[in-house]
Amino acid sequence: MDKASNVVNLQYRVNQAFMGKYFIGHTPLISMCPNSHAWAALVNPPGSDVNLYLCTFTVSNYNECPLEAMMWLADAPRFGKESCDVAVSNQAIVPHPKPEGKIVFDSDKKCPVSDGTSIFPRIVGSYSTEVGNYYGKIVVPPDHAVVITLDLLGRPEGEAGVAWGWWEDRRRPCR
Repeated sequence: MDKASNVVNLQYRVNQAFMGKYFIGHTPLISMCPNSHAWAALVNPPGSDVNLYLCTFTVSNYNECPLEAMMWLADAPRFGKESCDVAVSNQAIVPHPKPEGKIVFDSDKKCPVSDGTSIFPRIVGSYSTEVGNYYGKIVVPPDHAVVITLDLLGRPEGEAGVAWGWWEDRRRPCR
């Protein structure tokens, strides 16, 4: 009798985590002030040679008033602060793989989206977190980003945070 072999069926994103290609991270708290645009972006830098596959994001509202979160597919922002709170999800791989993708954020008087497409608005209730799951269906090529702009509704000041989960794969030529 032959030895039985195990067959395991994994979701693709779980397999990416096992291989050290799935990354997670978040912004620090982002201040929202009058006449400014708070925002966060998952950025694929120019020349990265990978595509980013957006799996999930969260927007956390730390205020008593709701906020509007608007997601954009856009060119990569040319300004902002880079978050250092990013890690590979598979911590068993040593040394830890480093992502090409960056989490960038700011609270500035100008919006980082100069040329992009708004793909949805969401209202995030007071003291709550809105979760979006895309399971890799949004693909971000080099020099592009997924940007979330944040605006408080009914109050001039507050704070919010944004988190991302994504995997990376080398780019393949288009057919």
